[in-house]
Amino acid sequence: MSSFNQDLLNENFGDDKEILEELVTLFIQEAPGMIAPIKVAIDSNESSDLRLYAHTFKGAVGNFFAEKCVEYSSELEQMGKSGTIDTDRAKELLSSLEAELEVLSKDLKEFVS
Repeated sequence: MSSFNQDLLNENFGDDKEILEELVTLFIQEAPGMIAPIKVAIDSNESSDLRLYAHTFKGAVGNFFAEKCVEYSSELEQMGKSGTIDTDRAKELLSSLEAELEVLSKDLKEFVS
């Protein structure tokens, strides 16, 4: 089982493997920098920042149809929208998101190679 929907990704990019490879490379390089402000928002209890950065990350992983990453990001985004951050739950979600991101990055690399 892959960490993303390969069929939808293929359908979305068709035969343009070169563009897909470039997007995967860029995503893998940029993803850690996109996770960092989520952690800062949780640690500083900034719900509006959490909403923004989780939403942004959700969009990035959504491009690859990465269901678990989207799910974790969405829950963090909703927590930010609520205006109240449950720090323990947010840290659990962030940890799950980071672990799933590692799997996603590995799976994407294999997919485009």
